[in-house]
Formats: sequence, structure tokens, C-alpha cells
Amino acid sequence: TIRSRCCSLALGALEDEQLAALLQNLAPDIADSDLHPLIRLAEGSVGRALALADVGGVALYRDMLGLLAEHPRVNTERLHAFAERLGKGNDDSAFRAGMELLAWSAARLARAASAGGLPPPVLENDTEAMARLVATRPAQDWIAYWEAVGSLAGRSLAANLDRKQAVISAFLALETAGT
Repeated sequence: TIRSRCCSLALGALEDEQLAALLQNLAPDIADSDLHPLIRLAEGSVGRALALADVGGVALYRDMLGLLAEHPRVNTERLHAFAERLGKGNDDSAFRAGMELLAWSAARLARAASAGGLPPPVLENDTEAMARLVATRPAQDWIAYWEAVGSLAGRSLAANLDRKQAVISAFLALETAGT
């Protein structure tokens, strides 16, 4: 009965200029160098941009992409440090943001692999890494990886599993994606 009395309001993604203006008003402490990458990562959502800004989303994305770009020879020391950063403390916001960014990147790579092109860069220097990653796997492998990351994140949160181990497992899942 409640749903029948509700009005559906579909909101579209904000334009980059609108999002930039909102971010400058709502979070004026965001560094200028992080503003445009946050806008790209947020894909028109001011809520997502603010959540990513709160956990250092641009740095998370940069480090995550660096680890992915090393595939299949991931630097275990850097991977453990990254996983520790996402898994420490009682606040799940960094873990959620990191896993969402990883799944989001897998989806972008799947779209790029199926379309035969590259996604628009988030950072100035990520085109080379994205090109290398797109060339390593077909689209269906990136889709399988996207599903694996989402499943790992969901199970970890639902069962209160070790966040650090979930992050490490998410990176290792790339080895078996699509097989």
C-alpha cells in the first residue's frame, strides 16, 4: 500500500559543470587536482562524488589501477598495503568505495573490450594502463571479474568477513575470471 501511494521521480546524471559547482560548494576542501577525476569517477552523482572524496577516492583509484596494470605480476607488498588500507578500522566506507571502484573499473573494461575502444581516462596517465588491461582479456572475462568482485564485496559485508582478505581475493580473482 505504501508503494502505490509513492510517486516515482527519475533523476538523470548531472552534467560535469553542474557536478563541479556542487562539489565546490559542498566540499570546498577538495583539491583542484582531484576535482575532475572525482567528477569522472562519480558519473554524474554528487552523492557518489562526496562519498569518494571522504575516503580519498582518487588516490584509491590511482593505487587500484596501478595494481591492476601490473597483472599478472602484482606486487604483493603493494597489494597487502592497499588491502590493509581498505580493511582497517570499523568503518566500512573505504572498503565499500574500493570494492565499488574495482567493480566499476571491471565494468568499464568489459565495455571497452566489447566495443573495441578505450574508456575515457579518469586520470591523465591511465590510458596506457587501460589499453594494456583491455588487451589482456576478452569482454566476457571482465564481466566474470565484475561479478566476482561484486559477490566478494557483498559476502564480506553480509557475513562480516575479513576485509583485507576480501580485497586480496578480489585481485586474485582476476586470475580465474572467465575460466
